[in-house]
Amino acid sequence: MAKPLTVAIAVGFLTVAVVAAVLCGVLLPEDSPPPLRKYAASIAGSEIEITRYSNVTLLRGELGVTLDKEIMPCATSDENVIECQEWESEARLEVSEEGGDDVTCHHFKWSATSTDTVLQDCYDIDDAYWYGTGAIFNQHWPLNEWDQPMRIYASANIYRDPTWYGSLVERYWVSSSGVAIRVSHNTPLYVSINHRQNGKICFRGAYPSDEDTYTSYKNPDSSAPILDYRVCTAENVRRIHEYMTNRFVKKPTGLPDVRMMRSPIWSTWARYKKFINQSTILDFAHEILDNGFNNSQLEIDDGYSYRNFGDFIFDEVKFPDPAGMIRDLHDLGFRVTLWITPFANQNTDAWVEGDGRGYWVQNADETTAEVLWWNGPRAGMLDATNPEAVDWFVSRLKQAQAEFGIDSFKFDAGETQYLGNHRTYKLLRNPCEYTTKWVQLAEQLGSQIEVRSSFENQRQPTFLRMMDKDSKWGWDNGLKTLITTALTYSVLGYSYVLPDMIGGNGYPFFGIFPDKELYIRWLQITAFLPAMQYSISPWQFPDPAVTDIARNWTNFHESVITPMLVRLAEEELIPHGKPLIRPLWWIAPDDPETFTVDSQFLVGDDLLVAPILEDGGRSRDVYLPAGQWVDETHGATVDGGKWLESVSCELHEVLYYTRQGV
Repeated sequence: MAKPLTVAIAVGFLTVAVVAAVLCGVLLPEDSPPPLRKYAASIAGSEIEITRYSNVTLLRGELGVTLDKEIMPCATSDENVIECQEWESEARLEVSEEGGDDVTCHHFKWSATSTDTVLQDCYDIDDAYWYGTGAIFNQHWPLNEWDQPMRIYASANIYRDPTWYGSLVERYWVSSSGVAIRVSHNTPLYVSINHRQNGKICFRGAYPSDEDTYTSYKNPDSSAPILDYRVCTAENVRRIHEYMTNRFVKKPTGLPDVRMMRSPIWSTWARYKKFINQSTILDFAHEILDNGFNNSQLEIDDGYSYRNFGDFIFDEVKFPDPAGMIRDLHDLGFRVTLWITPFANQNTDAWVEGDGRGYWVQNADETTAEVLWWNGPRAGMLDATNPEAVDWFVSRLKQAQAEFGIDSFKFDAGETQYLGNHRTYKLLRNPCEYTTKWVQLAEQLGSQIEVRSSFENQRQPTFLRMMDKDSKWGWDNGLKTLITTALTYSVLGYSYVLPDMIGGNGYPFFGIFPDKELYIRWLQITAFLPAMQYSISPWQFPDPAVTDIARNWTNFHESVITPMLVRLAEEELIPHGKPLIRPLWWIAPDDPETFTVDSQFLVGDDLLVAPILEDGGRSRDVYLPAGQWVDETHGATVDGGKWLESVSCELHEVLYYTRQGV
């Protein structure tokens, strides 16, 4: 065995001061200790530990866990490299240091010697609380309670497999101890998180020949894999998060459609599924108006084209006069959006045209690939990396706008799962680039847009919709995951989060209808989020109080929350990258109580929301960070920095607090 190699990576040497002291004849006593280093990393063999002031452990882990050769020191000409190690005939690791005393980053650059080498580093997560990653089925916050097996780090439809990563993934993790990790764009990345409760997050760089994976990292030149990431440290979780955001994440260029923020989207999906027609749509619109609700738009979801998925046409039997219907909706004050996907089934004119022009993703022999999606086993999928294909697709959408009067579109799918191992016009080293391209395509249609998938799309002022939620109370993709999904999206740089339909989707397709309390508690949460979306309608419940409660909180969202969010976006999000919806640790980053609160959130810094998430609940405990707060439900002023026990909250109420004196 090689001798353990130990290196202390110092931050903030006071070189100039020491030299000056020597020149002035001021000498330190021989037994004086060296100056304390704020952040240091110690590597002993394969073990790593990052500390603050040498005695507070921030992160510990194991390097090269899949390698079994002897570790040897290596030479490098890069003066920024402070540690170089080689695993004989397997891999090489160089560690460099960046930054200064306030924030320090250690850059880990692995390179393998052969294509089949697997590079993997694992870090303990049980010494801190961690956030980030992306969307998953059981969206706990923090992610210490997750159980994610080693999977390719790419977006997928979690309804196909709850252990897959969901429709949003970003290569970013941040912890309550002030540590953040960001993996490079080009690493062929696989990630496991606390798998089988092992207390570790593991990053793997590999080109495996695993045929069971739902997509892959292309490697046509048989390159050896890399694993490239930075571990950055700062004083607390907010400081390091703001540093990472400013350094690595693009800020949104503007606001999305403000009417979408202010008034509800009304979707046909959860209420009607595919069983829609011209009369259904018009009756739905009249019901909305008759019950005293405003709208941002009426969204016509799946079912308008019957079986012609991909042609962007209305079925002639179900919709004898679609243009006339949309004119009627416009006259009633509705804008109209249409559901679309990147798919076209083989029975469509779109598929035939795209097949002839090479606009769908392809097999290795350059024939159109057959893609399996939820509305067809044999479909083409738009090659969003092909500029000509994108122009063709967008022109067809604009043609539908001109022909029918459609105002805009709901862009569904876009996950890399559907891309599979198929060939694209532009080689994608990272398959998530397909998702990026799909969302960039959507942006060409204006600001009245929603998408459900994203990767490195934070700069686009587009609503990112949560994946379909189920009409349940629990952590199984139900109500409890609504707040935690919003917080996760916000931490990853996606503030314009669109909650899915109030009350959930009513899956499976028949026989599921949210109970009254679930529906009310769901709409109360969304009233404080950047947008509201109805489908199952409040007047479908026998109790008229449901409609009254829904109307009250919708009006509250329109008159109170939306102006606040627009101001926050213009003053804090767009110029500085500060999220609209914030975790409690945002205003109390040194308060350990805030690290695990998963049922409360902040709108900006000064409005704290604590809704009921339990069936039959009429009270709850509330944690208020330090400061003075006004309980807007009961009219009392209370001091923070403590838990308030069993605060009453009737069915028509939401507990929310405003911070004073700030």
